[in-house]
Amino acid sequence: MGGAISVTSTPGKGSVFSLRFPDIIISARLPSSAKISADREMNFNQFRPATILVVDDNDANRQYVAGIFAGNHHRLIFCSTGEEAIVKAREMIPDIVLLDVRMPGMDGRQTLAEIRKIPGMELVPAIAVTASIQQDDYFSGYVRKPFSRRELFDELAEFLPRHFPSDPPAFMEAPGPAVRTNGAIPPELLAQLRQLLRDSWPGLCSTMAVNKTKTFARELEILAEQWHYDPLRAYAGKLLHDAETYSVADMEKHLGEFAALVEQFAQDKEKIV
Repeated sequence: MGGAISVTSTPGKGSVFSLRFPDIIISARLPSSAKISADREMNFNQFRPATILVVDDNDANRQYVAGIFAGNHHRLIFCSTGEEAIVKAREMIPDIVLLDVRMPGMDGRQTLAEIRKIPGMELVPAIAVTASIQQDDYFSGYVRKPFSRRELFDELAEFLPRHFPSDPPAFMEAPGPAVRTNGAIPPELLAQLRQLLRDSWPGLCSTMAVNKTKTFARELEILAEQWHYDPLRAYAGKLLHDAETYSVADMEKHLGEFAALVEQFAQDKEKIV
């Protein structure tokens, strides 16, 4: 490829690898890992009120997105199939589409092709929601599953204009009742955490696999958003930061605290009850 690789290393501190490919064309889009908003606050009300069509066959994913947008001024329309999304797009004319790529029956690409045949929807921005590392230029943008609030915020920032106070508010059609928790942990959430403690956590502690730890932390983030449970959100954020920055010592420390944390959640619930 006509490039060069070099490395500098300091004992006890680490190594820096540099890869240079002078004749390779650079993509016009930044990778999701490089998209860091200048504004640390992730307030989705900073965007002008928008109608957002969310298409995903997985109910947990729809609930996660609903939790992210809970209480703001955007209007969300949820669909579980491509066929349903086409009908809703004709009725509502969304400003942007969050579209799962792999779905039973009509997949994301086929769904978007039909949506763009609708008058007024020819150029609608469509963000692919996918577990694949490959980007499809047919979509306007993409977020990779499992994604965080930050990643979704940064992707939407490329397509939604900033909010002006005179803009009329929109509303959200949630896929189900949102559960808010300001005190004791919900029993359902506690049961899910205990299952993770049994099934996933022991293997992570023994292997210290960074990518699997990222996935684990994002699973916890999804649960925290779904149940609006801030203590879990704070823990998941720390663990994800450790994995993304390869802070192995901190990652090992925080992973080791998970069992005690779940037990503390359970004790706090009993005290409040």
